[in-house]
Amino acid sequence: MLQLIIILESIFFSTVLYLYLHKKTRIRLIYLYLDNIAVIIPTAGLMIFLVSMLGSSLVFIPILLVPVITLGLAFTYTMIRFWRTPKRKVKANPNEIVSPADGNIIYIKDISSGEVPVSIKEGLEAKLSELTGTELLNQPSWLIGINMTPFDVHKN
Repeated sequence: MLQLIIILESIFFSTVLYLYLHKKTRIRLIYLYLDNIAVIIPTAGLMIFLVSMLGSSLVFIPILLVPVITLGLAFTYTMIRFWRTPKRKVKANPNEIVSPADGNIIYIKDISSGEVPVSIKEGLEAKLSELTGTELLNQPSWLIGINMTPFDVHKN
């Protein structure tokens, strides 16, 4: 019975965590399935092993540790995804634009020569004035806003 409680608790905490991450960071739902399972199985297995080692005297400890282990494993998997450096071969035709980063494109703006671009994320505007010191604004250009989640590659 205790093993079932641990398994259900692992499923609950991990699923709630990944649903929260999906809502807050717009991660793709595939991670809800893949990483969620990759967190649930080792968490439940480790806690069931701990219960068998502790015996019946301290069974509340594994039940209290499930949220901690769930967060730790989820954080570890997120950091592995965050800092990975996949080898990529980009193929594009001359008239195509290739995104410089993983993530979802949230806007594309036409920028006039000399105009200071403004980034807009979640309704907040931020002037990208650091670009005024470069030659990028001497000609018309495009401003592409990309939303990157913790699960997207961040080494660009």
